[in-house]
Amino acid sequence: MKLFLILTFSTALFAGNSGWNGGHPYIHAILDTIQQIDDELEVCGIYKDPEVVTELPEAEFVTAIDTAQIEIKNKRILSDRFGNKRPARNNPSKNLIQFTKSGWEQVLSKSRSRRSIVLHEYLGVIKAEEDHYRLTNLLLSKIDECRIREDSPLKKREQLKDEELEGQLVAVISNRKSNQFIQIMRQGETLEVYLSEQGQYDLIKSITINLTSLNLT
Repeated sequence: MKLFLILTFSTALFAGNSGWNGGHPYIHAILDTIQQIDDELEVCGIYKDPEVVTELPEAEFVTAIDTAQIEIKNKRILSDRFGNKRPARNNPSKNLIQFTKSGWEQVLSKSRSRRSIVLHEYLGVIKAEEDHYRLTNLLLSKIDECRIREDSPLKKREQLKDEELEGQLVAVISNRKSNQFIQIMRQGETLEVYLSEQGQYDLIKSITINLTSLNLT
């Protein structure tokens, strides 16, 4: 297994799939959040958990992740289908999830709040959860429990990922206009940064950092 992170510094960076309803950068962050949660639910076996299996239809939930439309609204607040004022809302009949720009910015740097609101809206769009966060809290709690277990599959995967990143490509940053590429390689606790022009890579900088403090997922 190899980890590849591709970043493109151009307008294409924010060009989303047509099913994502545009390329707003917040939409990509929302998709990254729900896809990570889905991955953790699967790896930890939570989809098959007796407490979960009767409440969360896995196939329907995964389909929503792939197909639900996401919109970022400039309004400060939205009214959900129950009449409540919220920073986000979902519309199952339209397979639509909407976030206010200000509401998303408030939770962007707060991992638990961000994961909670995103998961809640996706559960809402398949009608697995309505005007409460009971199932959201249950699922996130089970992920937390999985993460701290001694035999946690998440821990094991992170350890394997850390081992396999040794000497591997960490990131490629490209500028299509200038045809320049920056390649970042990991060597132990050192990240080596290479600049490429027309396919020729030259080492331009080597920096030593504490990689154990980074989240490379």
